[in-house]
Amino acid sequence: MVHRGVRSVGGRRHAARAIVTSVSTPAALAPFVGTWVGREHLAVAGSVVEASARFDVAEVPGIGVFVEYRQDRADGSLTGRGIIAGDGWWWFDSNGARPEEPGTARVVDGVLVLDRDTDASRTVVRLSIQDDALVQMLDVAAPPEGPLQPTVRGSYLRA
Repeated sequence: MVHRGVRSVGGRRHAARAIVTSVSTPAALAPFVGTWVGREHLAVAGSVVEASARFDVAEVPGIGVFVEYRQDRADGSLTGRGIIAGDGWWWFDSNGARPEEPGTARVVDGVLVLDRDTDASRTVVRLSIQDDALVQMLDVAAPPEGPLQPTVRGSYLRA
């Protein structure tokens, strides 16, 4: 499927054309399957905090993928589990994230885009494979209709 829209670059509006693939297609998620370990940079209270992290992404035949995640920082850790199935995704973590509704999942030009809203915020996660590394860009808007702010940037290699 080709998605056409308008995007702004440098204050100018340009027609955008992207290849959008349903994640219900197993081939769309195959590049992300595996164990990934690496470093993250987190935007916390106006400063940048470094962390180490691990993703375990496993195919669940006929459903999608299951994700286990662990982030370790000097001040503690975060663990999470997610499922990407069809065009939805669900995320549960040790900070208390519990989805009332699934977020959306899609692959746009090879980038897995996970987008979910709560009453308090919106989270957009973009995962891509670049030079054999898994790259994560996680942005958060609080309130959900506000501008997205860079929150986590990470790069991970296969373990």
